[in-house]
Amino acid sequence: MIKKIVLLFIISIACMSASAQQFSTKNKKAIDSYNKAGRIRNNPAEAEKLLLLAYAKDKNFVEAAWKLSDLYAEMEEEDKQLQILEKTVNPKHPKYYQIVVKLGNAYYETGNYEKALEQYKLFPDKTSAHTYRCQVALTLKANPIPFEPINMGPINTEFDDYWPNISVDGQTFSTTVLVGKLPGRKPTSSDQEDIYQSYRRADGTWSNAAPLGPPIQTKQNEGTQSFSLDGRYMFFVACNRKESLGGCDIYYSIKEGDTWSAPINPGSPLNTKHWESTPSISSDGNELYFASNRPGGLGGNDIWKSDVTHNADGTLTFSMPVNLGPNINTNKDEISPFIHPDNQTLYFSSKGWDGMGKYDVFFSRKDAYNNWSKAQNMGYPLNTHRDEIGFVVNSQGDKVYFSSNGIEKNGRGMDIYEAELDESLRPQKVDFFIGKIVDDETDLPLEANVELFNMSDDKVISKTKSNKNTGRSILRIPSTGDDYGYNITAEGYMFLSDKITETNSGKETLIRLKKAAAGSNLVLENVFFASNSFELEEKSKSELNRIARFLNENPDVRVRFEGHTDSQGSRDLNTKLSDNRAKAVKRYLVENGIEDWRMEAKGFGPDRPVATNDTDEGRAQNRRTEMVVLE
Repeated sequence: MIKKIVLLFIISIACMSASAQQFSTKNKKAIDSYNKAGRIRNNPAEAEKLLLLAYAKDKNFVEAAWKLSDLYAEMEEEDKQLQILEKTVNPKHPKYYQIVVKLGNAYYETGNYEKALEQYKLFPDKTSAHTYRCQVALTLKANPIPFEPINMGPINTEFDDYWPNISVDGQTFSTTVLVGKLPGRKPTSSDQEDIYQSYRRADGTWSNAAPLGPPIQTKQNEGTQSFSLDGRYMFFVACNRKESLGGCDIYYSIKEGDTWSAPINPGSPLNTKHWESTPSISSDGNELYFASNRPGGLGGNDIWKSDVTHNADGTLTFSMPVNLGPNINTNKDEISPFIHPDNQTLYFSSKGWDGMGKYDVFFSRKDAYNNWSKAQNMGYPLNTHRDEIGFVVNSQGDKVYFSSNGIEKNGRGMDIYEAELDESLRPQKVDFFIGKIVDDETDLPLEANVELFNMSDDKVISKTKSNKNTGRSILRIPSTGDDYGYNITAEGYMFLSDKITETNSGKETLIRLKKAAAGSNLVLENVFFASNSFELEEKSKSELNRIARFLNENPDVRVRFEGHTDSQGSRDLNTKLSDNRAKAVKRYLVENGIEDWRMEAKGFGPDRPVATNDTDEGRAQNRRTEMVVLE
């Protein structure tokens, strides 16, 4: 990303020496100073000195003033940007119209919308588009949203900080830092983008941001990071590497425990010889949003989306990207998409949609048919006349984090800010299943496969692996109103599945896995029978299919299915009922390919309670079906 910024600066200065330039002066010394400035590379102070000299030699040399104003704009010295243009205003000048528009644009770019309108009204027939955008900005400013941004303190460094990202549990914060870029100085090729992270302390404060370190951090540029919901995958951008297809490519890395893998460039079709940047991964891990100037867009940088396939070895495959279309993209630049964990709300920055000037933040919502609504400006004072980029919202949807150089005049350049997000701009509330998986005997964390499935059709909605160092895993629960369950498997252990309820949604659930050894037992929480019946309910098939998969993956295991009841009613009838229920489970598995000899079935009626039979809750626990490993 930094390479592109430097290149744009060099091009803008170099354009001053174009041979076809029609100057407003014939003063050869003034033109000579102007052209010398055009040959300056990465030295704004020297370019400024030469342009001032060129303008001093002839006050009619408006081209020198214009380029000097552009230079001040790049250096974020707004007062000087306006002052030099205001000196050029002369109705008798042959380029008076251009002077008026140039000054009006400068007023607009610095947030002086009323003064900009005054200039544009001097040529109303030619400046209607300019007038309209000023009126839009003034309307936004006259209707402010509730917004009180707070500088995030230790998360920010002395350099420019941008592209924030916060983990779904709100405990880890990451940023891109332009190391070496101090306020008031243009980026140079010696500056370097690195990924920094900060952690929330027990008292709620943040630790000082620190570099992520190798193998992600190198002597080259890395930034615009995005993490998968479970924290296992990190997507980021690196530029001008030997394996890169273009100037900037999207890379990803896989986390194993506390260690990140070497960066992986997935190549085509995700990356091209053009510019790809600012990736954002959806909460289900199935879609990657990013910005690119590749052919086929609407102009400039556009927002694109690629479908993601998770391979058995943990690597990823990306489909041919598709453009998000004219409700998101314009003929100007759109960058820094952020798809919220609700998978329906997209935030991004744009120069093309009507706003306050430069990059404003917009949002769009996806409907049931996957169509995006027309981009909507997030409003003032969230957006200013300066750049607002890298905008993310926490999983709860009530806090926003973004980078800006226009919130405070503190001389710090770009910083990260936090603010309450107005309710009208919030995404849908999202629920999560957060599991901590441990060995039942040792309490040590386990790396396990975690699946979230729809209990009505047994369809796997999303899946991940728990962190082997912490045992934690996170999956998003779709807000469809359906019943969902989770299934946990680990090599050498009994599988475990259960239904997701209000008690384990959004809260960390401790999941204890038992080793698949003789004597190990597992309560089949998702096997259901009608009252006083041994006919399996349809929703039991999800659990039974997982038992079949467990037995197929462990061909040496023999098991017994045991039926149990509470103590209410006749003991003989309860024993017979429990026996028939155990046999019904075995029969289903035989019909689905599991050998008969590998399974036994026996009912114990009320003889083996696990809780009191004096309460409804206790009796419910006693009515169960178990699977016991025999050998």
